Amino acid sequence: MISSFLPLLTKMARGGYGTATQSNQSLMENTNNPFFLHSGDHPGLVLILHLLTGSSYNTWSRAMLMSLNAKNKLGFV
Repeated sequence: MISSFLPLLTKMARGGYGTATQSNQSLMENTNNPFFLHSGDHPGLVLILHLLTGSSYNTWSRAMLMSLNAKNKLGFV
């Protein structure tokens, strides 16, 4: 399953989502950057409805990866 995210991880490792030399303003405006915060992003945001239990890990994991990928936040994990 991790192999499907290798291109993303490779881009992150090469600094493809911004570097420390970029200004804060350009990082805040770059919606492709995983550090970009949309006005709808907040700590109480419910990403998935599947509860994590021992027997539901596969369902929960898939739902969480899809949700994080859709919001371009997979780079945090």
